[in-house]
Amino acid sequence: MEVSVWSGFMYGLTPEENVEAMRAAGLSCGELSTEDAEILLKRGDPTEAGRAFGDYARARGFRFPQGHLDLFSRVALAGEAELESLKRWLDLFVAVGVEKAVLHASLNGPTVPSAAARQRRVENLRVLTEYIRGKNICICLENLFPYPEEPGNVHPVCDTETAGQLLEIIEAVGSDQLGICLDTGHLNVSGVQSQGEFIRTAGDRLWALHIADNDGTSDQHLMPYSRGTVNWEEVLTALRKIDYRYLFNLEIPGESCHCPMELKPAKLRLAREVAEHMARKVTG
Repeated sequence: MEVSVWSGFMYGLTPEENVEAMRAAGLSCGELSTEDAEILLKRGDPTEAGRAFGDYARARGFRFPQGHLDLFSRVALAGEAELESLKRWLDLFVAVGVEKAVLHASLNGPTVPSAAARQRRVENLRVLTEYIRGKNICICLENLFPYPEEPGNVHPVCDTETAGQLLEIIEAVGSDQLGICLDTGHLNVSGVQSQGEFIRTAGDRLWALHIADNDGTSDQHLMPYSRGTVNWEEVLTALRKIDYRYLFNLEIPGESCHCPMELKPAKLRLAREVAEHMARKVTG
């Protein structure tokens, strides 16, 4: 199993500089962050920019098997313009070599989503999965948690908290290029399902990971085995039970956002060592 850290850990560098920093930390894989993807998209044609960047990384023995699509996309309610934007992101990812593209697809609000809103999400995801049909890329729906998006939304509802909810969406869309990304931090804040139950329910549709810790009060994106409350033994045991073999990826901006740049390489090396330790427990 390959291990990785999301490429925004060294935020402030160019995508190419991030490749060099991750290589220097002993990593050979990463998750392409939304921030780095946005920089690449500003360079022009997404296929040309993605191919150039992918070639740069591969020439240095580095790959991006996983990437995060636009963090601020509202695919569940998207119109034609936003779907066209996401297609550009997918073109970029294919050209870079991303195989698992993580996407937020929650209908988050003060009330239970309407049947019409849920159907629109299904239709939008069908558009995107049809767009990537036959290409070496899949979309992975990430579990989220309720959070206020607008004033007055004091009792928010999120409909992508559990593995079962994500599987329902996948079944409704009906594409074999649609899977699940588990964000352990999101699930710890949500608290509606144990980590082990989520993993076992997702089963062979679990294709991506955002490994992060927190104390359950907010999405703090901490390193595992720090001051958070995620039960890592439960996580690793369940991943081993389902024979998870995809990228073991840490998404831990809480460890870098307030860290001086000169100290980040040391923390990045530690993140790689932590990920390797955890991956060995999964693979045995």
